[in-house]
Amino acid sequence: MKPRFYETPFEHVTYALVVNEKQLHKVSKDKSLNFLSLGKCAQTRFKERKGKTMAIVELRTADRPRHATYALLTHEAVHIWQAAKEAMGEDAPSCEFEAYSIQRIAQDLFYEYDRLIACG
Repeated sequence: MKPRFYETPFEHVTYALVVNEKQLHKVSKDKSLNFLSLGKCAQTRFKERKGKTMAIVELRTADRPRHATYALLTHEAVHIWQAAKEAMGEDAPSCEFEAYSIQRIAQDLFYEYDRLIACG
């Protein structure tokens, strides 16, 4: 299944979740990349494409409780938010703006994880 792209609020960062190397190559359009090259359970890779920041969240599907997977995805959502905040030139966003932005990014990642896993 092909991963979907999502955008942060105000469209500063485009992001996608991938769960294997084939998906990574499709999303990144770079066959030289190695999936989870840092050796972690999850990582976010940032690339510039057409003058815009693209984040690729890589997640190892493993036999772990769903809540642990969601915690990993929330961690990666924060990294995406940090990149969006930087792209906006925002040094001190309001607490609510930050919380809602992270919530939205995490929700997209949870949805995409469920979609990719349900389809095999």
